[in-house]
Amino acid sequence: MHMYKKAAAFTCLLTILAINILAARPPFLYPALPFDSVSKSTVVSLLQENPNDRVKLLAVDGEYVWYGTKASQGLAAERLKSTLEAKGWLFLQQEGSGYFFEKDREKIVITSQMWNREFVFFKAPNWITYETPTRSM
Repeated sequence: MHMYKKAAAFTCLLTILAINILAARPPFLYPALPFDSVSKSTVVSLLQENPNDRVKLLAVDGEYVWYGTKASQGLAAERLKSTLEAKGWLFLQQEGSGYFFEKDREKIVITSQMWNREFVFFKAPNWITYETPTRSM
């Protein structure tokens, strides 16, 4: 009987530990990033700090910059639109995951993708920003 109590206590302890690990969701449990210049840990911490922020610059990767936000796909799209409209870009239309904007007769397409159930990434041409990574857009 004494052995049964130890096994039950150990099983309960392991269950609580597993629930805590999954609830905290460490970065290694997230899917691969679509860019290599920043680690998953950095991206997760950036997106989780002040989640009500707009859209945050995550990485500059060749010809593109990657932005992200902690939101559903619909809320993330609204954040993107309002952020770019505040910078003088006019939202034209959405086609699938692409958002079309225009400013001074220059047109851009920014694409979105859900990274997981919490975070949305946006891929934009790198010439639309002069910010350094980790700043909000």
